[in-house]
Amino acid sequence: HRATHCTLHRDSNLLAVSLDTNTVCVVDIDTRKVVREFKHSDTVLDMCYSIDGKSLLVCTADSIIRQWDLITARLVDCFKTHSLVTSISLSKENLVTTHNNELGICLWTNRTLYENVELRPLPDDYEPRIVDLIDLEHPADMEVEDSSLEEWKSTDQINESMITLSSAPKARWTALCKLDVIKKRNKPKAPPTAPKAAPFFLATTKELIPKFVLEEKEEEETEKMKSVRSEESEFQRVVMRTEDVVEILKFLDSQSPSIL
Repeated sequence: HRATHCTLHRDSNLLAVSLDTNTVCVVDIDTRKVVREFKHSDTVLDMCYSIDGKSLLVCTADSIIRQWDLITARLVDCFKTHSLVTSISLSKENLVTTHNNELGICLWTNRTLYENVELRPLPDDYEPRIVDLIDLEHPADMEVEDSSLEEWKSTDQINESMITLSSAPKARWTALCKLDVIKKRNKPKAPPTAPKAAPFFLATTKELIPKFVLEEKEEEETEKMKSVRSEESEFQRVVMRTEDVVEILKFLDSQSPSIL
């Protein structure tokens, strides 16, 4: 069979190919096998994937736009227009269509962004509903009627001297009367100070085995440690003064256990 159109979803590597037999085949490029096959009543004019790659939209020559669910391989939405659909494109929020003998484009809003829509598989004998297009020559003359949109009314006040709060959680408005206390409590006691930046290159001494040059504070600390270590104990002086083991043992024997 001869292929007429094709479109690729790069994230899932699924290639949709329309044939001259009014059939759309979805091919997995990795395995090179046909994973889905959808039959239509007329010639396929254009098709496109949804952003997540879970749906495939197809427009045919009988002015019908169909939405196929690739996971279940079932038809989940279908509608018909008076004017022939020549091309379609789908974004996250809108469906864009062009029609025969029309100079403009039509934007179809995604209802799932505003209300809960359950996409159930449609029966095989489902008759698509006919949707009217907007008059592009006189768009302001059209009246939009939507019974689901009701006029919003404010809730009745409990008392004239009281204010009725919204239905927001209590944690959002219970601390409004204590904002001054909260700001005073959270005020920093001292201005923030920038941390001391470490040097990019560390200086070294010019020796056979180079050593890192310490800062003044670190040098003072090392000198203090050396001075502490340089203080010799009485036992050290005895050991340094004589090499007689008997004398050293006598000295140890004369000392108390706490000193040792």
